[in-house]
Amino acid sequence: MVSSDRTTTGVSLIEMLVVIGIVVLLTRFAIFDAGDWIKRQNADATMLALRSAINTARHAAVTLNHRVVVCPAAGEQCGRRDRWADGMLIFADLNRNRRRDADEPRVAALPGFDHGSVSWRSFRNRSYLVFTPRGLTDWQNGHFRYCPANGDLRWARQLVLNAAGRMYGSRDSDQDGIHEDAQGAPLVCR
Repeated sequence: MVSSDRTTTGVSLIEMLVVIGIVVLLTRFAIFDAGDWIKRQNADATMLALRSAINTARHAAVTLNHRVVVCPAAGEQCGRRDRWADGMLIFADLNRNRRRDADEPRVAALPGFDHGSVSWRSFRNRSYLVFTPRGLTDWQNGHFRYCPANGDLRWARQLVLNAAGRMYGSRDSDQDGIHEDAQGAPLVCR
């Protein structure tokens, strides 16, 4: 006698198509979210690097008891005012000429940002930022603005600096996906 207790297990075509559909949807969402995550990380990393550079410059001015300059630079000399994304140079300006001379120590250098642009706007319209030995700016309250290369305003950020050298970052107060400036207006990239 042969017993017929064999049970067959398998997956129907419908079940397999449902599983494949779910996997495709999850993969699509993961790829979409990963792209946004990378853009958000680029924006946040840029703001963190700017904060760190400004804190370093302010601390160096107090510690060295000299004026310290922060300027756009792709090397050891200050560059054009609109080239902050190329990098930044921080140095002690011993003779107060706003140029790094051979005897003036370099405090730090920040590499460029290839995923967006950075601009500096300030009271007195200077292309550089100066910290005095007391840790104050040279009456240069203003802001750094980061704009992503693709122009997507969801990833634009602003770092506001007051004359006392204190800073704060922009926020999305109205929860519309775009950060606002100090006056509450949505950030704009030009």
